[in-house]
Amino acid sequence: MACATNAISLSLSSNPNSKLSSDFIPKLNKPVNVSLRASTSAELNPGRLFLSRPIGLSRRICANATPVMDQSVGERSSSVPTIVEVDLGNRSYPIYIGSGLLDQHELLQKHVRGKKVLVVTNTTIAPLYLDKVVDALTKGNPNVSVENVILPDGEKYKNMETLMKVFDKAIESRLDRRCTFVALGGGVIGDMCGFAAAAFLRGVNFIQIPTTVMAQVDSSVGGKTGINHPLGKNLIGAFYQPQCVLIDTDTLNTLPDRELASGLAEVIKYGLIRDAEFFEWQEKNMEKLMASADHYRDPDAFAYAIKRSCENKAEVVSLDEKESGLRATLNLGHTFGHAIETGFGYGEWLHGEAVAAGTVMAVDMSYRLGWIDSSIVKRVNDILQRAKLPTDPPETMTVEMFKSVMAVDKKVADGLLRLILLKGPLGNCVFTGEYDRKALDDTLSAFCKAIWIEWWRKARKEKKLERPEEGDGSIGVWEWIVSMSLSFKVNNATLCDQIARTWQNKSYGERDVLRKVRWLWCFSRGGLLVEHMSNNCPFPSRMGGYKLAFPEANMFCTLCGGS
Repeated sequence: MACATNAISLSLSSNPNSKLSSDFIPKLNKPVNVSLRASTSAELNPGRLFLSRPIGLSRRICANATPVMDQSVGERSSSVPTIVEVDLGNRSYPIYIGSGLLDQHELLQKHVRGKKVLVVTNTTIAPLYLDKVVDALTKGNPNVSVENVILPDGEKYKNMETLMKVFDKAIESRLDRRCTFVALGGGVIGDMCGFAAAAFLRGVNFIQIPTTVMAQVDSSVGGKTGINHPLGKNLIGAFYQPQCVLIDTDTLNTLPDRELASGLAEVIKYGLIRDAEFFEWQEKNMEKLMASADHYRDPDAFAYAIKRSCENKAEVVSLDEKESGLRATLNLGHTFGHAIETGFGYGEWLHGEAVAAGTVMAVDMSYRLGWIDSSIVKRVNDILQRAKLPTDPPETMTVEMFKSVMAVDKKVADGLLRLILLKGPLGNCVFTGEYDRKALDDTLSAFCKAIWIEWWRKARKEKKLERPEEGDGSIGVWEWIVSMSLSFKVNNATLCDQIARTWQNKSYGERDVLRKVRWLWCFSRGGLLVEHMSNNCPFPSRMGGYKLAFPEANMFCTLCGGS
């Protein structure tokens, strides 16, 4: 694959050593005939990859991007699985998708090498599905012995200490190079089991059985494995492909609503970056994917969403396994999201929750750069809210926290932070380091509710400003905060927005500070947002003193009736 510098269209090259530039737009303009497998041929059209389906017992899709509207949500899942092929030459593997697949023992058994299997799972999943998986591995196959290791559940355990428990069990069980590791669980288990398989005896066979939406539509496919470091998420790991991915959609019946919603963040991502028709389908069918007091989740809609997501992921991985360019676009919102997970604490927010807030931030930055129109911003916010996902980072996140974590992001190259941003019509994105840094700063400032804490700490640390004592009727403390914010050249509207968000959503000990700073900032910068303030003034009876310090307050006082 080759890509010229500064965002041009993707073309397929016969040169296997061609590299992708740091500024990458995955837009397929000219039809190109390309053979992905010996048994199939394809035509590469704008934004779509169509392949013929081989005749067989199962419905096989090879990195297919079938138009969304050709699929019927109401079509019942059959016992025959849908198969999406991840085409990586001699390391290709199938993704089986369907209901009741854990009862089809031959699916797992044909991918097991040797006579020893280690199932890696966690304390939540083991009571639900461990026995069923052991039965699927051993039924009619008495020569296979199965060991298991049950790890604690949660992102905060995705570390070296927990990983060692897998190695301990493998060594104690005297597993050899013909053994098979099986990952039974969500994204954390899949990442750790895959990394253990990559490292144990320098590489053993492994199988993915994802049990969460997040894992089924994203993390189990593509061979990314690894663990977290205290300074950053997924910084230690390897690309290591499984022998197969088995997605039994029945496992979602035991998935909590919060976990389910978390996985939808990745489903929504595919529509935004490369599949506009799929995004439109999601807008029409989001309620079918969500359970409520009035209805259950629609299993057929969910099966379709999983299949379509896997087709998108498989196509991208087949073209760019090691993330030299195209695959990086799958990380829309992840740079901001990983900063949230690291800064706020692993496990405090689910991965999809952090990605959802990060996606909103990436979309906001794209809009500030003038790369998308406001309708896309609104649609992204609307669909994430309908999916019951957060659209703002935690209130304790600061600009400095974001920047410090993002500085060690895996997409940094030669000290340059590269981001995935939307550009153009829906379904188009860029992976680039060429953007106005002010847009990034403005986005971070606009979403960091703790910005006033940041100013406070920085000013005190640098001893630029001493906090005055507030006497009865004095406005010294408020003047001090306004002066401090002015010294850091923060945009007027940004401060108003952040102050408002903070005091509306959480009660702090200095709540009056937040209220009054909002108004004083406006006065100090020319009395902007007067009309809005006139309807929200928290202290109209005390405006007299402020008129003396800020003449621009006169109009506001007249409007709100302050004296």
